[in-house]
Amino acid sequence: MKRTPPQIPGYIPEESQADRAGVTVSTLRQWRRQGYGPRWSKFGRFVMYAEDANARFIEDQASIAEARRNPRPRGRPPSAAVT
Repeated sequence: MKRTPPQIPGYIPEESQADRAGVTVSTLRQWRRQGYGPRWSKFGRFVMYAEDANARFIEDQASIAEARRNPRPRGRPPSAAVT
């Protein structure tokens, strides 16, 4: 017997999220185990995603990539020249 996910405003079930993200449900489940992927919530036994989870995930990945391209300087800043 297949259970129907609850209808919660602002959230979609994992099957719909997989379609939106262009991946399989098993990929989403693997990402969750690895602590990767869009943020999710659990309602009872159902995993649900916010409707804007893809956009937030992409923004987070873009900021991580930007931080890797422009690392913070290390060490002490150079001292000002004394005249």
